[in-house]
Amino acid sequence: MKANEPQNDQVESLANLDQIQTESILQRSEHACLEMVAPLRSLSQKLSNESPEARQLCNQLIKLVEFERSSLRELRHELNFSASSDQHRLQQHSLTALIKETIKHLACPLSWFKESTLDFKVPCVLDDTRRGFTLLLSQISLLDAAPNISLNSDSHETQVSIEITTKNHIALNGTDQIRFDQDMNYIREIAERQGGTLQVHSTLNDSLKVSWLFTEAQVVENEVVEQVVSSVGKSHIWLIDDEPGVRLTVKRWLQSSGYSVETFEEGDSLLECLTHADLKPALIICDADMPGMTGLEVLANVSKQSPQVKRLLYTAREPNRWVIEAFNQGVIHRFIDKSEGPQALKTCLEDMLKADEEQNAQIHALDELLSQEMLSLHVQPLFSSETREVEAVEALMRSQHQAFRGPLDILNATQLAQREFDLQKVLTRLSKSLRETLPQHIKLFMNIDPFVFGFPDRLDEVFSDVYPFASSIVLELTERGQLCGDAWVESVKYLRAKGFEIALDDLGAGYNSLGAVAAVSPEIIKLDISLVSNVHLSNSKKEMVYLLSEYAQKHQIKTVAEGIEVAEEAEVCSGLGIKWLQGYHLARPMPLDQFMKSYVEIDSEA
Repeated sequence: MKANEPQNDQVESLANLDQIQTESILQRSEHACLEMVAPLRSLSQKLSNESPEARQLCNQLIKLVEFERSSLRELRHELNFSASSDQHRLQQHSLTALIKETIKHLACPLSWFKESTLDFKVPCVLDDTRRGFTLLLSQISLLDAAPNISLNSDSHETQVSIEITTKNHIALNGTDQIRFDQDMNYIREIAERQGGTLQVHSTLNDSLKVSWLFTEAQVVENEVVEQVVSSVGKSHIWLIDDEPGVRLTVKRWLQSSGYSVETFEEGDSLLECLTHADLKPALIICDADMPGMTGLEVLANVSKQSPQVKRLLYTAREPNRWVIEAFNQGVIHRFIDKSEGPQALKTCLEDMLKADEEQNAQIHALDELLSQEMLSLHVQPLFSSETREVEAVEALMRSQHQAFRGPLDILNATQLAQREFDLQKVLTRLSKSLRETLPQHIKLFMNIDPFVFGFPDRLDEVFSDVYPFASSIVLELTERGQLCGDAWVESVKYLRAKGFEIALDDLGAGYNSLGAVAAVSPEIIKLDISLVSNVHLSNSKKEMVYLLSEYAQKHQIKTVAEGIEVAEEAEVCSGLGIKWLQGYHLARPMPLDQFMKSYVEIDSEA
């Protein structure tokens, strides 16, 4: 007899019971299995040193109980689906709303969707369709960074299809191709179960085209589309609590507030679902006190596995030092006392999800900024302290995207999206163009995120475009936190061997600047504006600048005083032995063409 045959018999016999009775029986059976797991695990630990054979038997029993609980959950899901799918199938849903909602949830640019003048409502099971389309879009995005999504209908507009095309079809390796085919088969089952089809084929120009066909389409005008899109529900939330009553109460309250909610009774099942989930939650609410894996342990695993998911610890007691430490370390984003009631939870959720929406908006804007290269580089001259002639320029990033007010906004969004390498590649290409235009005798300072230097094996990927110009380029490291790790030192050594000079920025502003100078011995150090500002009025600052200048000269390190705002600061720094001066008093950042007219052409005429 096959393994699934007993389950089919159970389905047939249970189907004869009242739906509520069946649900109750399955829930009680599931809960009984759950209550067996924790003591069995405890027993297994106690037997670890006493009787390995007994522990092995105990672990086998745990696996059997877990399998039975999993089977019961699948059985309950199958019964619920069979009982409700006919009703759900009659519901009409907007395809435009579905597409936009999924794109937003996956943090992809809305520009992927080529919106038409008409929208279409189709009869479908919304949860299944959303799940399938999310999986489809996530797989396609692995093949093409900017696929095209559109809605197409037949001549009578009674059938409509979501069509996704790629610019080119990237070849997948064996394992990835198997996974892709499996996912497409799963999505095809969803489509066919709802009376539609899914077709996947390559075109003549080696691109890929996927078409999901829906029947019985109903045309909707543009005005209605906007109303449908604006009425899309709130964020998807996962709730984990070992108390069935608490789960049910909180779930109902969250649903009444407009949230989509999925519940779990213990940590292992949540983490397993998170591993394989195509539609990940925006936020997880986790009970602090649970048998087996505690709430903090669950959320610590979530933070490693899916750091973008917001994490809220829901506790019935005052937070202990472990909770405070977890909060300080970023393992949890917030914690809240259950006794504070629904309103406190609602306020907390809205604050967390609002911050999440703002972050997603920043990530979307960053994607546009990088994909469309809405960046430019201005240059600010560095003057010789002796001759006041321009001997170098620093390339400074400028945004052409309205979402970013300045470089710091871009850097923060890049760090949030973990796209430091993508940003650095764009800046390297722009710097190459600068270097090709500038006179050879003028050095170019390129600002580099120290994060990139933590990956020596990826340096060629980032800097290869400017290797031919290395002798006239200075890589300027802005200090943001702990630098001098082994990987960082290895990167400095590798790029120095290519011919680059290394500059350490913001000397005097960070707690480990002097340690970085001693460890790496950069060719150039830049004194932070906090040391330079009003140096002519402060004897202690003069002494500090003098000591740094003396140290630099002793070790053949060139110095730059940045942030020169008045003539007196320039004079003092020159007198203390600083090699280069930089600041608004001397010259502001400017476009390259303005710099060439103001400095290079004047020198040529002279």
